[in-house]
Amino acid sequence: NESICYEKMGNYDTAIEKLMSYLEQYPADKDAKKELAFLYSRWCRKGRYFIKRLLFIYNLHSGKGLIRNHLADIIDTFNKAGYETVVYSTQERADATRLAKELGASYDLVVCSGGDGTLSEVLDGVMTIDEKRRPKIGYIPAGSTNDYAYSLGLPSQMKRCANVIAEEKFRAVDVGKFQENSYFVYVAAFGAFTEVSWNTPQKTKNALGHNAYILEGIRQVGNLKPYQVRFSFDD
Repeated sequence: NESICYEKMGNYDTAIEKLMSYLEQYPADKDAKKELAFLYSRWCRKGRYFIKRLLFIYNLHSGKGLIRNHLADIIDTFNKAGYETVVYSTQERADATRLAKELGASYDLVVCSGGDGTLSEVLDGVMTIDEKRRPKIGYIPAGSTNDYAYSLGLPSQMKRCANVIAEEKFRAVDVGKFQENSYFVYVAAFGAFTEVSWNTPQKTKNALGHNAYILEGIRQVGNLKPYQVRFSFDD
């Protein structure tokens, strides 16, 4: 697609002109119409320059709601870096997945703030987007333990983490996949105690932090039962 080649070079004017010329000849091409709408969403006439777009999804209840005290500073950091920032607060479980899936393709960067669960939801949504349109993911840890952020060496202070994202210090990470649309970047497990992190109530995590997981694990000891498992694998 010639317009995509121009888009990759940052020449949005030419890409849009090529698509409009193409649609004059083939007005029924739905894919071309979607492409044109996408280019317009990433192009600004004012000063004829390109504005970067950022979708910020945060979990207000993660980690005792620490994001409340830092939200303005984080948004200000992104705006100063040249990002047009749109902010959403998750309202229910899997809401971050829905938002990332439905809106992510129109943004250059999807940033989430919350615990490992919030990051996992955003990952599930972003990975369903076509690779040509898939935005990068930024993460500002705000959970009870933030294991994955710690393993990546991300700053524990939210403002510092926002600065790292604004400076576009990206890195490639491995992404695993289960079934059709379930992905992971940190851990995938089965067996005893794997439901602990999922079943631990948010209020308990906010009150006790990491100890909340220990208490939930102790509570589940009585539910353990043996399984017979057979593994098959290639030589």
